[in-house]
Amino acid sequence: RLTGFQIPPPVTSTGSVFSLRLTSDFAVSAHGFKIYYEELQSSSCGNPGVPPKGILYGTRFDVGDKIRYSCVTGYVLDGHPQLTCITNTGNTAVWDFPVPICRAEDTCGDTLRGSSGIISSPNFPSEYYNSADCTWTILADPGDTISIIFTDFQFEDKYDYLEVEGSEPPTIW
Repeated sequence: RLTGFQIPPPVTSTGSVFSLRLTSDFAVSAHGFKIYYEELQSSSCGNPGVPPKGILYGTRFDVGDKIRYSCVTGYVLDGHPQLTCITNTGNTAVWDFPVPICRAEDTCGDTLRGSSGIISSPNFPSEYYNSADCTWTILADPGDTISIIFTDFQFEDKYDYLEVEGSEPPTIW
């Protein structure tokens, strides 16, 4: 269980499924959380895909290539609008940022597929709702793992928490 105001360290799944569940009590709330997640692959960058309600500009996905994202009218881009295919320290081709998402309004839970993205608590960066019970599930390709990196983390200590399942041992703050 993750709770309090300390940003947790990055977590990598041991398999191809990661689950996050936000639970809050009936009273006090805080700003919640925001994470970037990314499917970790050992191949070339490849097509990172297009988020729902998103538009991808660019058709080349080799090291050095750049692509840009925007959203259809009525949606706003959350994340970096430009990605570059780079070689990391392990000599693997990777995108330098997660694929952004297009937001119409805050949602509470979802099942997410794709190489990368952003998840945040409802109403983030404002306070999440009381009595919230949200579950996000991130699905990777078989054999791949998932890394999550917290960029913000604020929960009412001891009463509201985030459970992260999919790592061994299960990560609970």
